Amino acid sequence: MRKPVGEGSSGLTAGGLVGKNLDSGLIDRCFSKAEITAGSSSAIGCLVGYNAGDIENSHSTGTAEAGSESWVGGLVGKNSGTITNCYTTGVEIGAGGATIGRLVGAQEPDTGSVTNSYYLGSAGDSAAGTPLTEEQMKQQESFVDWDFEATWRIAEGVAYPKLKWQPMLPKECVYFDFHWLSWDVIKGANMSQDSVTSKLSLPAKGPNGSTISWSVDDPDEGWIDPATGAVSRPAPSEGDQDVILTATISKERTASRTKEFNLTVKAASPSGGGGGTSGPGAPSEPGETPGETRVDSAGNITAAPELNDSGIAVTEIDDETLATALANAKETDGKKTVEITIPAIEGAKAYEISLPASALTSSAGDTRFVIKTDMAVVTLPGNMLAQEAAPRPRRYPSA
Repeated sequence: MRKPVGEGSSGLTAGGLVGKNLDSGLIDRCFSKAEITAGSSSAIGCLVGYNAGDIENSHSTGTAEAGSESWVGGLVGKNSGTITNCYTTGVEIGAGGATIGRLVGAQEPDTGSVTNSYYLGSAGDSAAGTPLTEEQMKQQESFVDWDFEATWRIAEGVAYPKLKWQPMLPKECVYFDFHWLSWDVIKGANMSQDSVTSKLSLPAKGPNGSTISWSVDDPDEGWIDPATGAVSRPAPSEGDQDVILTATISKERTASRTKEFNLTVKAASPSGGGGGTSGPGAPSEPGETPGETRVDSAGNITAAPELNDSGIAVTEIDDETLATALANAKETDGKKTVEITIPAIEGAKAYEISLPASALTSSAGDTRFVIKTDMAVVTLPGNMLAQEAAPRPRRYPSA
């Protein structure tokens, strides 16, 4: 809140949020932006004038000004209660004879306590609290034991901490959307940045409302279409091509940041393509295939689908390929995971994959298969068909 208070009256107990917080009171997750003016013999603060209760997870800014024999603080004028996980950037002003402090004007030594609370200023500028510079005030590590998961947020290097409920400034929106945007967000069905073979998923908006625009370092080459994310794979004779894909993240023309992704678009295989959305050599006629099925050192399979007469991209994984993948597969959360990527084929209406029966019957429950296409990702437990495939008990007639 923001409000002018006091109008210079003497003997006031006034704060931007409340004048007095009694010993039974709790102020939690509050913010005040106040301009307070009082006369002599007053207790004023940008958040609370006099605190005998508890103040937690709150902050303030503004100005507090009072006359002689007053207590003036950027957060609290006089404190005999507890203050925990709070900060202020408020400016306190006192006339001659006033007791002033950046965080707290006056602290009762026997009853008042201040824990993990901070003010913008220098040592000795407050009766209690820890001073921070402007740079320190924008770093999460400065705020000891604060909850930045559920209570606070901070755009490091950009803004002071804010409570989760407070609206974001444009520069905060850009900061958080910048850190949200990653390879995992845009990769689509591609396995890594150095092996791009199929369409990328390029968002136009961030979760916090920033606009995201895309560009590439050499648009004339056309390996990646920044408008759609479509990938055109080079011909075998052209070899793999490096592309710098740049995201520009902006909000209301007041804040902007860029993030680069260094990608390698893999050349189509000599046998005809290999999964680019529309690259040279990509299969478009029934019967053509994009190369041979491959297994990498982590046990991940890149399939070689064949487009049939019905427009279905058909993939068959044989026993030998599966055995190699399982031998190389890494464990995650106690399970071996085999990722099977089916590259996109232009004109494919659907994708069909055939696995050996052993994959879903004899595999133990500690195995799973993740099947990825440019349309969807499906995860299958390795023993999902074990029960159905188990032999049924037979009954024989008695003699």
